[in-house]
Amino acid sequence: MAAGRALRSLDQAMEADLQGDEEALFDLVESLEADKVEAAGFRWQASSTQRRQDRKLQNYEKFCRLIGVLSRDDNVFANMSDQEKASMLFPDDLGKLYDQTSKFLIFVARRAEGRWQKRITYTTLMQYREAIMFWAFRSHDERKLPDIPTGRFWRKLTQAMRLAAKKYNLPVFGPRRATQIGLAELRQMIDADMISTPNLPFAERHHLAWCIARVTAARPGSICASQKFHAQNGMFLTWRDVTITRSKEYGKFEVTIVFRSLKTNKNDPEQNVKKGQKNMQLTCIIMPPRSPVNLIKAEHLDKPLIVKSGPRGLGITEDALLSSDLNKYLKRRAEKVGYDPAQVTTYSIRRRTANDLAQTIGVEQTRALMNHDPDTRTLERYYLDVSSTLPLSALTTDDADPAGVELEQSSLRAQSHVIAINALSNEARQRIHGPALNALVRQLIANDEDYPYGVSSQERKNYERRVRIAAVKILLSDEVQKQRQEMTQWDWEQRLDALKNSKLMDLVLEKAKQAMGADEDLDFEEVGVDVNTGEFLGESDEEAEADLEDLVETSDDTTWTISRDTDEVGDVEAVNEEDEAEVPYHVAAKNFMIALLENPMSEHEDIKNNPKHCPKCESDDTISDELKNKTYNNPSHLRDHMESYVHTPKARWVRRYEAYYANDDIVCPYCATTRSEDGEVQIYSDMKSLMRHIERSSTAKQGEEHDRLKEEDGWYNEDFGQFVTPRKKSRDMQEKRKRRSSVQLETGVQYSAIQELFAPRPHAALPGIVLGDSKQYTRHGTTTVPRSELGKPLIIPPRHESAIKKIRIEDATLPLDMFEGIIRADSSIKPVRMHLAEDDQSDVSRDSGEDY
Repeated sequence: MAAGRALRSLDQAMEADLQGDEEALFDLVESLEADKVEAAGFRWQASSTQRRQDRKLQNYEKFCRLIGVLSRDDNVFANMSDQEKASMLFPDDLGKLYDQTSKFLIFVARRAEGRWQKRITYTTLMQYREAIMFWAFRSHDERKLPDIPTGRFWRKLTQAMRLAAKKYNLPVFGPRRATQIGLAELRQMIDADMISTPNLPFAERHHLAWCIARVTAARPGSICASQKFHAQNGMFLTWRDVTITRSKEYGKFEVTIVFRSLKTNKNDPEQNVKKGQKNMQLTCIIMPPRSPVNLIKAEHLDKPLIVKSGPRGLGITEDALLSSDLNKYLKRRAEKVGYDPAQVTTYSIRRRTANDLAQTIGVEQTRALMNHDPDTRTLERYYLDVSSTLPLSALTTDDADPAGVELEQSSLRAQSHVIAINALSNEARQRIHGPALNALVRQLIANDEDYPYGVSSQERKNYERRVRIAAVKILLSDEVQKQRQEMTQWDWEQRLDALKNSKLMDLVLEKAKQAMGADEDLDFEEVGVDVNTGEFLGESDEEAEADLEDLVETSDDTTWTISRDTDEVGDVEAVNEEDEAEVPYHVAAKNFMIALLENPMSEHEDIKNNPKHCPKCESDDTISDELKNKTYNNPSHLRDHMESYVHTPKARWVRRYEAYYANDDIVCPYCATTRSEDGEVQIYSDMKSLMRHIERSSTAKQGEEHDRLKEEDGWYNEDFGQFVTPRKKSRDMQEKRKRRSSVQLETGVQYSAIQELFAPRPHAALPGIVLGDSKQYTRHGTTTVPRSELGKPLIIPPRHESAIKKIRIEDATLPLDMFEGIIRADSSIKPVRMHLAEDDQSDVSRDSGEDY
């Protein structure tokens, strides 16, 4: 019926075109001709495949210029047309074509280097063969030449490849660096992200994508848009693809997700027809749906599920996030936790989920869920890792010892969480991003022969950023190897036990238990005890414990065994049972939502966009509500307020006094307490007079009791009324600068704001010139002394002894003008200069008289 409707609609469209005017029909024919011409050279491969083919073509062009097929002159080569280049790259003579392309593959096998090893793999060389054959067929087809024999062309290239693989010892595959991210790694990354993220709504979207990938084993291109073209055409997960319904159990929800984009980098209509319509769409039901009411509002159905962030990572937008950005975010969070970012991708989550599903539901069901063809071995070849799931030694040796099996299972568990077990500690991460990183960056720049001279400042910053990233990778690899070598068995066991820990879930569980404790209303019936007999009065299930002597079990030997009940409050088993009490699901879910909204784990403070109240004001009961409700969006203003007089103990005492004696006369509270019944208390005109009285009071004037009360309130503490005003801070800074300027004038030592360079650095515009040469200064008149002698006075040379007046020790107390003229005005003594050597920081070069 659907086919009939389609035919009728097509017939109607054709009838409408025939009945239309000639101009519209002419435009239709012209557009069809243009589409036919465009289809002649249409490249339908995936964008990643097209980019790889373009790179291989550029390499082939450079090789042809190298062997003289194309001109080596840049001007001549730039003026050549595409038709001329194609005729030389892929000549009409098939023998010449086979010869050029075979030489190119041998050259690649001989000179190209792999990413992780010295030689490229045979698999990579196969990609060169595929690209060369594609461009050769395309070139001959565009030039209307006879078709190239595919089988013969393939055999010629394969012969050259096999010779190169054997002669240059090419490996078939590279080192396997496929990693797996499971629940333990996700817990660690989510905890770290919740603590440090400046944009919680954006971070939650990424956490949602991680969880969806973990539960459904979906590809990143099925959750987010794999490229901008897919983002424009809606090929990503939207809220319309998600259905959230309530279940019969209170607090539980069921989610149904429909993935419309399954394989984004290989969309072949011919293969999709063979697979069938059923395999073109994947529906993942997290739990069986029972309620038909969808909880997602209609205005959000067409919006993307995972969105981009705003400028500078703040806020969120309504644009769909690209899968590449999802991968970058995961790498950055992995690096912050201490993982190697080079080994972590979003496919690591899919790979670990595939292993777990294969153990639970079998390989065939896992293959169907991951949208792999039934007749392929992609799952076993690229995803499954049998060695990390089977206790081989226990199975092959028929080991029936439970302890041995349990030990091997523990080792397998650690092997399945290699990333989490070997995550760098906080101390190691601090060493990476400290002075060691700066020193390595300077060393790499100094030893770089291709330093970009004469470039703009922005290009130089980009170069230094790339060098810094390379330095981080080097230090990270060194720290990982060092930590693995130094890790003890106790450290390994502690990390293994901590795999199930989650700070967020611990917080949710703690809040849930607190909520349960607050809601419980425990009523205990009071049971009386007879004083004389010690027995319970009324109905009670409790029984009195027997005497200790009655609990002794006698035996033939001298050992006595005492049996006691273990239902006391202090027993370990009872405490463990209480700790393991199950928390209702709806209570845990509610507190989980509250934790996401409030995020009490966050240590990031964005005061500018999220003003905050003064914490001291909130905890002070003497502060007015107006001051408590005041917000600050500047950290310096908040810090100045917290260090001001308002939060001194003296100001707190004044506010408490004013609140207590609001409608009374201003009197001294200590005098009022210590006065006699008929004594009078002095009344003060204002608080300043009262403060002056209390500060000047003493034991001799007002008595010991008055002084004791004053001391109890903290009047004698050093910080009772001390505070630093912003004006005083500014004044201190000005005084410090004045003293520094005076020292410069007196000593002649000029300070500089230019940072010292501890390693040579190439000049930005002058090739061959370096800045900051740190070689030791060894010219005539310079002596090297240990660092311990730096603080000792310099011995005056004998040639200057005649210029020094001899004074007596008792003259040291005379005025300073006594020492005028000790050194002659025409003396050639000059200030001491020091230079730290780079190789030995314990030695110092001291200039003994001559200037630099």
